[in-house]
Amino acid sequence: MKRLFIIVLLVFLHFTVQAQHYQSIFGKQTTSWEIASNNLWGWTQSTIMVQKDTIVNGLLYKKVLSNNWTYKGGLLREDTITGKVWFKSIFPRNPMFPDTTEFLAFDYSLAVGDAFDISGAGYGLNVSFQDSFNVVKRVYYQNDQKHIEFKGPLIEPFTMIEGIGGTYGVIWKQYNGALTNQYLLCSYKDGVKTSYDNKAFQGNCSVTGISEDVPDGRISIYPNPAQNQLCFKLASKTKVQTCQIMNALGKVVAEPEIQINNSIDIGALSAGLYVLQLQVNNGKVFRQKFVKQH
Repeated sequence: MKRLFIIVLLVFLHFTVQAQHYQSIFGKQTTSWEIASNNLWGWTQSTIMVQKDTIVNGLLYKKVLSNNWTYKGGLLREDTITGKVWFKSIFPRNPMFPDTTEFLAFDYSLAVGDAFDISGAGYGLNVSFQDSFNVVKRVYYQNDQKHIEFKGPLIEPFTMIEGIGGTYGVIWKQYNGALTNQYLLCSYKDGVKTSYDNKAFQGNCSVTGISEDVPDGRISIYPNPAQNQLCFKLASKTKVQTCQIMNALGKVVAEPEIQINNSIDIGALSAGLYVLQLQVNNGKVFRQKFVKQH
């Protein structure tokens, strides 16, 4: 009987492992994506980070939040057996896409010639223009990850990347384009940079010219996660008076000096989640979470 139990268990484990056909876009502990976006405000850089697991209508989602004032985040769920990832917005910005609507954001089972709705992937609102780009152009493997590339006239063609998301990040379905282009700069799983290197910015997570200025009342930090140097951007007339770093419990663990390029040295910090707190000349206090990696 014991031998039969072991055989049944081994068979079950075999088929369980075999069922995991596609790599997960999420790390075991932490996951984040660095995004560059361009609209009327110019280039900005933002971080999308998995915050927690949540159950909605009996389905398990990952809640992801962004420090970008336009693309705030939403809910993601995946099926690694079928290779599908769905997005549900929790910050509706377009009446056409209420927060109760779930969209299929990625399908890694697609083949050349298959159609997939990529409207909203930075092509704007002209549906007739988008239709010609909704067909898979080529499929190839790189770093043991399936890449599904679509036709497109932009800096970088829309490509789904197994285990990462896509060249436009993971929340590009939040609302329909609105002429705001997103580009994935890099991504991290459990504090380790993934193999993805974008073409638009040569794989650089801290792109020169991005976040030259941000709207008044907001803060932009990059890269995030960071290893040795953390940079921040505020509105052009804002001057920082004090700079502090707090741990997850709210305790101040460092008061770094601000260098001439608005960067601070975080090399001495242990790996983990922190909060950058800046007090500026008008008395306001800005706080932004960041991850210190090994």
